[in-house]
Amino acid sequence: MLSPKQIGTICFAIFSFVFSAPLFATDIPSFVSTADCKNNPLQTYSGTSNLQADWQANTIQLHWYNGDDELTVPSASQSCVYDGTLTPPATIPTKTGYTFKGWRVKQAVCEIPSTLADTDAESYGYICDGSNNVPTSNASIFGLSENGTWAASWSNGDIVYGRAKCSETIGNVNKTGVPSDTVGDGCWCLVTEYKPTGSNQCNINSSSWVYRSAYSGDPDACLHNCAFGCAFRMKSGGAIFRPALFGVGQ
Repeated sequence: MLSPKQIGTICFAIFSFVFSAPLFATDIPSFVSTADCKNNPLQTYSGTSNLQADWQANTIQLHWYNGDDELTVPSASQSCVYDGTLTPPATIPTKTGYTFKGWRVKQAVCEIPSTLADTDAESYGYICDGSNNVPTSNASIFGLSENGTWAASWSNGDIVYGRAKCSETIGNVNKTGVPSDTVGDGCWCLVTEYKPTGSNQCNINSSSWVYRSAYSGDPDACLHNCAFGCAFRMKSGGAIFRPALFGVGQ
């Protein structure tokens, strides 16, 4: 038989264990509105608790344009709630000789950050031009489908897209210019779109053709190499070329 002293010791040990058990509970993750791991938010003292995300629709800011001119619209048309009602401006734009058919989404316009111009790209892809045996590399990775297009990506995930052009116009290397549409051996590069990491692809606000090099009077050699040359300069030897192409410091 246990003595009273021994019984008291065992009871104390059991009580101590029950009392200390809740101390193993810690604050629940920040995505739960109430941080304390208590019965009130979780509806339980032990075991498991099922949590459900509480979603709220985003508010989207709207801008309306007539060509390149942004319109002044009532406040009701300046924003909308995702999956809610869109309120177009009551006053529609007019244009001589045209009938208004409705609104369409305009691709966002943006600028390439100067940090990309100062940093070599990590990888690139291209589809050159020409009639036969068109050189290509990593086209599917960047979603390229047209001849004479190229793209490059940086270590942070940003992607720049562009076009190549072989013209009879010979310019100054790493300088902007206006190449003619007549095919020649002069290789020109143009940046067309920019896709920031985690965001939508957008058109470049202002871009100009930049002259890269000539192909010894051989237009066919230019067609089969120009897009590669534009893309390659994104990764190597483009410390002067990239700022000119991206419009940085111009």
